[in-house]
Amino acid sequence: MKTKYVKSKLGLIALLTIAEACGNAKDAKKPERAEDHRLTEIRAKRDAYIRFYPDIAADEKGWPIDTDCDGLLFASLGRASGLPIDLTLAHGPDRGRWFRNWQRDCSSDISRDMILGLAVFIWHSRDYRLAADLVNYGEQNDWVMGNGPASRVWLSPILQGTLYQLRYKLGGADHVKRHIRAPWLPQRGYQAHLQMLHLHLRKRLGISDKNTKDTVKEIVDREQNNALFQAIGAEWRVSTLERAADVLLANTIFPNDRLPTSDDKCSHYLWERDEIKEDGSVNDDWQPCPDQNKQYSGIDFIFAASLILGEI
Repeated sequence: MKTKYVKSKLGLIALLTIAEACGNAKDAKKPERAEDHRLTEIRAKRDAYIRFYPDIAADEKGWPIDTDCDGLLFASLGRASGLPIDLTLAHGPDRGRWFRNWQRDCSSDISRDMILGLAVFIWHSRDYRLAADLVNYGEQNDWVMGNGPASRVWLSPILQGTLYQLRYKLGGADHVKRHIRAPWLPQRGYQAHLQMLHLHLRKRLGISDKNTKDTVKEIVDREQNNALFQAIGAEWRVSTLERAADVLLANTIFPNDRLPTSDDKCSHYLWERDEIKEDGSVNDDWQPCPDQNKQYSGIDFIFAASLILGEI
């Protein structure tokens, strides 16, 4: 990996990382870094949120209290960002068999969303064994990953291809399905969040899909105050980490001295909600709803901050 530092007259420092897209190289490309003082502020706030989490927003098993049957998705993003979450509580009894949460009490006990979040963590942790077990379980069960409607528990060919590429990049066997490509049409709401996560992961794995830059740009341009989307957009050079950092720091939804609550916003994880709805109105999820009296884990801030800091 080659790293080149360039210092401008204004004292900005940009970091451009170029890695070979082969073997176990960490990333195909990473975008330029934000200014140092912004990174320092983001890191301090992110680390404070991580310190607050165990006593304020974790359940008796250390999982986020605000995720219910989407637990594995958000717990995986939190664990990749440094939260002390034991993901294995949602694993087993068979190797490669995962559940939505550690309680295993959901009507469909796994979903594509959960597997995608887990895959993000696996890549971050460089855990070959988890990747191999996940692929093996999928192959042995015709990619039906658990009990529930096929629309939730059966993994699409494109996600299968992502997992084959994940295993391969971590040193595993090659497979023709890792070369599956597909066009990506821009989505809205939670589907846009899943799409951006998936495209982020595939880019880090060295996969080039059709029209992805245009898709990412449309979503990034639409969701100007979504710091996670801005950070992912920087990987395609349709946004910058400076922009992502500014958005994250300017957003009063995330308090400095405590984890967010429903006094700040109505969604536990903001990035999966459009700020402006299709009818042009502001989404209530971006507004306070103090009557709900809910404590949030702050994983939305923690994950976006870790991506901006270059730690994911």
